Amino acid sequence: MSTTHCPECGASLKKFWHRLTPGLVRALYKFARGIGQHGRNELNPHTEMPEGLTLTFNERGNFTKLRFFALVAKVRVNGHHTTGKWLLTKRGSDFLHGRMAIPKRVQTYRNEVVAHDPETITVHPFIRQAPWFEQTFDFDVADGEVFVRRQQPALF
Repeated sequence: MSTTHCPECGASLKKFWHRLTPGLVRALYKFARGIGQHGRNELNPHTEMPEGLTLTFNERGNFTKLRFFALVAKVRVNGHHTTGKWLLTKRGSDFLHGRMAIPKRVQTYRNEVVAHDPETITVHPFIRQAPWFEQTFDFDVADGEVFVRRQQPALF
């Protein structure tokens, strides 16, 4: 019987699978259009979206999942993240233009991507679909090896 939390520190051992959904693709599309209207590849999707492209509550809440697919990234200045600012990656642009297939699902463990589904998907199945987001979450439990590899070294 496996446990879902570390018996020593209580940290979660769940590795979540995230699917690309029509809602995520719609948020990506709106963001890309906003970038185009903004005139530079740097935008706060919560506060700087042009009129008519404002993200819905669900799109805002799920927007950061797009980084798991490397479709968007946080803006960095001198190696530090700029609060709230995101950019559209080349991969994100290529995906939206139908030039690239990406994994249908990615698996994360403690907010890092640890696996990719071998099945890929293009933007075409999402065109004209009503947006929806995941309601349930698939997960695996990390084994001891993964847990040990992710532990931080002692500071003393």
